[in-house]
Amino acid sequence: MSVRSKSSFRHVCITAINITDYDEMEENAAEALTWLGKQKAVPWADEFHCGMYRDHDLDGAQELAASLLARRDEWRDPGPNARELPAEIPA
Repeated sequence: MSVRSKSSFRHVCITAINITDYDEMEENAAEALTWLGKQKAVPWADEFHCGMYRDHDLDGAQELAASLLARRDEWRDPGPNARELPAEIPA
C-alpha cells in the first residue's frame, strides 16, 4: 500500500481476487487498513526494489487508512454512481 504525496493525489491500493461476497471483502479491506496503521516502514521502499520509492508516504497512507476506517459505516452505500454487479459473475 502506498500514498503518492508529491502530486497531492492520495491512494491506498487493496487487491482482492475471487472475492464476490461483500462482507468478506469489507472484512479484508478493514484488516488491511488496520494492518497498515501498525506499520513502522514501507516494505521494499528503496531504490533497488521500487523505482517510485520516493513517492511512498507511510504517514499519509496511515492517515488515509484511519480516515477510511472511521467511515466504515458508510462503506455499504457506494453512492449514486456505483455500478451494480450481476448476481452471477461469469468465470
